[in-house]
Amino acid sequence: MTIVDDDTLDTPSNVRRVVGSTAADLHATAPPAKVDVVGRHLEQLGLAVPIHRVKGDVREQHTFRALLDTDIVICATDTHGSRAVLNDLAAAYLLPVIDVGVQAGGRKNAGLAALVAEIAVLTPVTPCLWCRQRISADVIRAENLPAEQRERLVREGYLVGGVGEPAPSVMALTALGAGLATCALLALLSSEGDVCPPGYWVDGLMGDASETHPTEPLPTCRCRTRIAAGDSQPPPFLTRR
Repeated sequence: MTIVDDDTLDTPSNVRRVVGSTAADLHATAPPAKVDVVGRHLEQLGLAVPIHRVKGDVREQHTFRALLDTDIVICATDTHGSRAVLNDLAAAYLLPVIDVGVQAGGRKNAGLAALVAEIAVLTPVTPCLWCRQRISADVIRAENLPAEQRERLVREGYLVGGVGEPAPSVMALTALGAGLATCALLALLSSEGDVCPPGYWVDGLMGDASETHPTEPLPTCRCRTRIAAGDSQPPPFLTRR
């Protein structure tokens, strides 16, 4: 098992939401890497599976390439740029990707109104994230700006605030997303996988659920030109730190 994350565990909210973390991790002299915290937890479970920890950003080529020897990738990252890079795995490298996203919704002056988890199964024969309009080139450009320039553009009204910032979540919603991603993984391994929907969302608060559209790749999408392209058409790697 290969686990990838560029962050450290350094806030109380991390301890509440990162499985395997403890208060001792939060008060360590140097904040531990999240991959080390989760890796330690997986090793303590005694699964007899080697845990390969990669502390890095998948938008950087050396980190991305650590995924190419895997069989299936579960994408739980929260930036459009990193999701765009992992999106290329499915078409260009023929490597199935399960994209999972979560969002806590609310109504004005009404508090919590939704706890939505969404799954997209990405393969050469299913819609990619561009097909689904789940990622935006404009947001990716904003994410890649130097922090100072991005903050200035937000203040001046040229960018929507929140770009590049973590979205609020709760452990129950994170667990819902993780459970759905695991179910999607089992579906890929099942003999019934061919008839499973390639994308759907579930609202853990209201109990609603629906298949997402489109259910087939768009003929004009860029993903159609990248099937099995591999390294001949590399993903849009991050060009700055």
